Amino acid sequence: MLLLNEFQRKHIILALQSTYYQEWVDNYFKLFKFSREPENRNDRIKLFALQNKLAEFETKTWSALREGKQKAKALLHQAVLSNEEKKVLSGLERHIFIHKESIRISRTIADGIAWRNLKYNRLFLQTASRGWGAGAIDSNSKGYKNMLGWALGISDHFKSVILFNDITHFLRVGDLTETDGKYVVVHELKRDGKEIRNFVTLSKKRGSVSNQTKRLLELQNIALGSKIITPKGAFNERVVNVEARTHINKIKEMITKSKKDISVTETVDDCIRISVFNFKEVFEKKLDGVKYLKPFFRDIWNPTDIIIEHSSWDSFYSDERGNFLRSMIPYSIYLLTDETCIDLISGYLLIRGELNIKLFKNILNKLRNNIF
Repeated sequence: MLLLNEFQRKHIILALQSTYYQEWVDNYFKLFKFSREPENRNDRIKLFALQNKLAEFETKTWSALREGKQKAKALLHQAVLSNEEKKVLSGLERHIFIHKESIRISRTIADGIAWRNLKYNRLFLQTASRGWGAGAIDSNSKGYKNMLGWALGISDHFKSVILFNDITHFLRVGDLTETDGKYVVVHELKRDGKEIRNFVTLSKKRGSVSNQTKRLLELQNIALGSKIITPKGAFNERVVNVEARTHINKIKEMITKSKKDISVTETVDDCIRISVFNFKEVFEKKLDGVKYLKPFFRDIWNPTDIIIEHSSWDSFYSDERGNFLRSMIPYSIYLLTDETCIDLISGYLLIRGELNIKLFKNILNKLRNNIF
């Protein structure tokens, strides 16, 4: 939560208490659950329809977001606001925040579709995410309709899954990403969708190419050969065969326990502490959230120790250019129940992890001494 300022944290709490926000979450949960069902995960026709539905949802959200911003702007331009106008402005700010987070939830669901169909290829996905965030989606626009036409044509011809890049966080290069489970092709639409470019059409292009085209070709190289081209030469992807250790089972136990105790904190390793706070239980049981939150933030480490903190609420972070935490794996692909994943995505479940650097160094020193 270090990335979130006080204003953002306050509005997360207000959103979580809002029945309007809960309605958005409930609607998205149906789509989210559908996207994770085994029979739908790689079905090109069902995923096409699902992504189009997400785009339609997002179009409505963008419309409500613009309307709220216009009303808020008109009030902010007034020299003096009455008490009633201040209340209206506060309500508008809350609704603006809710609509922004609804878009984030939608794109996190689309991220899950992309990650699964791209075989969780971190090299490709991290490289693809290095562009600016996509702006507003308009599923009624001519450009979007033309994009649908290309997507449907490619999918039908090659029997491949088509990913709509602009409704995701991670696919920031090109407009469509095509995959059949073995190959990946990135397509870029030009002239309002009348022309399509990919590595095949661009191979015939003569002369200089734009930076946008270079990025597409660089990403395509990674997709075809797991190879990155740099000024110092080409570098191939290397798989490191290291056993992954996680505390996922312990976290699952803590999540279950939080349904009864609201706030749960445990030291799961000599240098790692994990805390779980269940806002849904607080609101459903009409409890005092402030009372339960205080122990959640208690300090058990030495004040002089260096602590690295990360929380599930950090997924709410984005800057004015649409940048997000690219190193943060979307909760839509976690090996948790659908209900737990949507609670993490929406913020109703807050999980915080803390790494004590001093204790971590002590562990490394002991390992080194045992080896040498």
